[in-house]
Amino acid sequence: MSEIDLPGISANELRFHVSRPVVWFDQHKSVLPQGATLLTGRPKSGKSLLCEQVATEVAENKLVAYFAFEYGSDLMKNRFKRHLRAGYDYSQLRLFSREDVPPKEMPLTFVERVLRTASERDQPYQIAVIDVLNKVKPRNDGSYDREYDAIAPITALAPRFVEALLVVHHSRKKDVKQTATSQVSVDEALGSTAIAGAFDTVVGLQRHGDIVTLVHESRLFEQREHSFRLADGTLTSMTKIEADVVRLQDSAPLQSNIAEYISAHSVTQTQLAAALGVSVVSVNRAVKGLADKKIIVSPTRGCVLQLNLIPEKK
Repeated sequence: MSEIDLPGISANELRFHVSRPVVWFDQHKSVLPQGATLLTGRPKSGKSLLCEQVATEVAENKLVAYFAFEYGSDLMKNRFKRHLRAGYDYSQLRLFSREDVPPKEMPLTFVERVLRTASERDQPYQIAVIDVLNKVKPRNDGSYDREYDAIAPITALAPRFVEALLVVHHSRKKDVKQTATSQVSVDEALGSTAIAGAFDTVVGLQRHGDIVTLVHESRLFEQREHSFRLADGTLTSMTKIEADVVRLQDSAPLQSNIAEYISAHSVTQTQLAAALGVSVVSVNRAVKGLADKKIIVSPTRGCVLQLNLIPEKK
């Protein structure tokens, strides 16, 4: 049977379609995918720190516009200065504080003008960061349609002017009670399906002590999770297993001690009980819990315990 001459794509053509992989702009492929991304989390949880660090790293080979609308010029400069490393050229990172917006111009109009002007000069920005959403989103009555329409001009910046747009948003909704392994959905964090639906990707940032975890929900890729350790004002990437072990320090101290011990020693469960000074029964129970969490390889009787170091699937 011949193809019918009608507009649109025939489903038969999909058999020959090759999907392109999602483009990530940050080195850990954890924060900045192509399209429009919303990063949401509680105030003071590390969202701006993460964005500043990523923007600084990416600017080593990409042209980045960072709109730090929560800060005045001096505070913005002080925050970014701590991310700069000696010997690197950061001329491709252009910073704009709230003081750069003319008195009679709306912040979103200012953002669009900056990006459009660069594009017209054949020096387009590849990445733009807006901190925060409330500074550029028009006020409305909060209904789904009004919220969606208010977000549309923002998400349209990518791919109209940039390849990737990252927008920061404060979530003030009380967190749902969590366990060490459960996560709050982006709708629960945002309290608005309209905002979540308008972006290609929504990243929920959660902080537990010094561990910052990102949970991605996207129409571009499957749900994923990535963690960072916060130390001395810097976020360092962690594997899921490393993050799980650290979280255990509060929720399950014995499991945490076991994971730490077997990372440096080759021991059986009986030897482990003697080394830690606890009963074999307690060790067996804790080891089973670690195996269920896939932090260690499921043990067999009399065998040496091992951490599960199988790389995570991306």
